Amino acid sequence: CFRRDDALQLMLSSNGSLGTFERSYQTRHIPLSIPASMSSVIDIKNASDTKLPDINTSTPSDKCGSWITGLTLLHPGTLLAVDCSNRTLKEIDVATNTVTSQLSLTSGPRDITLLPGDQAAVTLPCEKKIQFISTKGRISCLGSIYVSGECRGIGSVGYNLVVSYIYPIKVEIIEYTGRVINTITTDNSGHNLFRYPRYITVGREKSGELIYVSDRRTNTITKLSVKGKILGTYKHKN
Repeated sequence: CFRRDDALQLMLSSNGSLGTFERSYQTRHIPLSIPASMSSVIDIKNASDTKLPDINTSTPSDKCGSWITGLTLLHPGTLLAVDCSNRTLKEIDVATNTVTSQLSLTSGPRDITLLPGDQAAVTLPCEKKIQFISTKGRISCLGSIYVSGECRGIGSVGYNLVVSYIYPIKVEIIEYTGRVINTITTDNSGHNLFRYPRYITVGREKSGELIYVSDRRTNTITKLSVKGKILGTYKHKN
């Protein structure tokens, strides 16, 4: 005798969908053909760079000077930038170096990360809130969640968020619902790990996802496992 679970019964009786099929982030925007001259490994020591024209991120509706505190590549040729001082999210066309559209937010954003399913997440520290954004078509606000402190940096691990806080000082891995999965505050010896954790980047290696956290006070970048184990620390002499 099969007894249907109450949660499953509720899902089947609701008007919502059970889920969506999504193309993984790694397979997006891959060229149809790769020229033979392209190398899969960049020789950093012998590489040269060319400075492109600056991008003016100011718009006529801005009330003060633009202050870009977070930036991500939406797709080739398009950037999404958070303007903290003007409380806006700006979409930038790199080919023309112009702001093509912008979205007003309820307070000053500090950082942004892309999410699966044509979405992004933005930190709003003054409200202790994370705002979800639709990036499909014209950018627009979706739902939001409240978090446990003054959030700053944000990244994503699978279908979870990685968020840094300056008050209280910590890094959290949380679900999209706001439920905390893991809190990282101390090093492997039990000492305080951060003083001002700021930006977060998630790297994907053969061993799995790795979290990189920059600290504004200690001038370090710390590499962590998703369980909070310290895997390395980088600090430049200058």
